Amino acid sequence: MSEVLVHIATGNLLLLDLTGVHPATELYGQQEGSLAERIFAMIAVNERLEKSLTEKAETIAILKRSFETVRETFIRASDQDVERLGEFFGEQTTVRRVWLRVLTHTHEHMGQLIAYTRAMGRPAPWPDWRESSKKILEQGRTN
Repeated sequence: MSEVLVHIATGNLLLLDLTGVHPATELYGQQEGSLAERIFAMIAVNERLEKSLTEKAETIAILKRSFETVRETFIRASDQDVERLGEFFGEQTTVRRVWLRVLTHTHEHMGQLIAYTRAMGRPAPWPDWRESSKKILEQGRTN
């Protein structure tokens, strides 16, 4: 589980670099060079972090940091910021599309974690909407 959560967090930090937010130097060091060079260097660090950050507290800390950075940066982005053109893995695109990739990347792995959780015979960590719906339907039949 920690590997997926760290992957989400570090993936967000990598994608933020594509929006113009420089990566955390304490995690990635001083990143120099072209965008491609920075991205490949960050990917190498991310892969090491996915294997080495396994304690619950440190996993939660990097995930929270990632989400807070994404949230703060997105809130501060102007319309001009999100329409700015840039390169996204060899393709010319807007920063808006990179923000969408942050969202879809997180969502993709949330589904993966739900599948893992259910495969282990555990429920997802929120109320099952099907149970609530059954109760509402039953109440409607008795009224």
